[in-house]
Parts: sequence; structure tokens; C-alpha cells
Amino acid sequence: METVESKHSLCVTPIVGWIDPPEAAEPSGLELNLEEVEAAFAVPLEYFAREENCVEKYSVEWSGGEFVVRTYLFEDGERH
Repeated sequence: METVESKHSLCVTPIVGWIDPPEAAEPSGLELNLEEVEAAFAVPLEYFAREENCVEKYSVEWSGGEFVVRTYLFEDGERH
């Protein structure tokens, strides 16, 4: 996935990974480089599979293609 510029002029690089065992991905166990990363959090993948968790959905044209943009709000209380 490529880095994109958000509508608020932020560079966003989506990163998706599979970590085994899953407990190793808990934000409290990560060492962050605070010069590069402001916060880390984990969201279960099944959260995105449930349509009722999508609070906004619209299409945009960009670089010759049409893309669906979805917005999800997730709070789990553990943000590092």
C-alpha cells in the first residue's frame, strides 16, 4: 500500500501485518520511536468486517481510479 496525503495534508502510510502470537502485537509491548510514531493501537480485523462499525462511506476519484473511502471510529482505552 502506498503512502497517501490525507485531506488534512498528513502523510499516511497504511501498514497491515500478521503477528504470531497475537499477544506480541499489543500496543503496550511495542517500543515506539517517538520521532516517527505518535501513537500505536490495535484493532481486531473483524471490527472492519462489520458494516455497522463504518460511520462514513463515499467514493473518490484519484490517480485515474475510483476508490471507496470508509471511516471507522474505534476506542479501546489502550493507546501508547
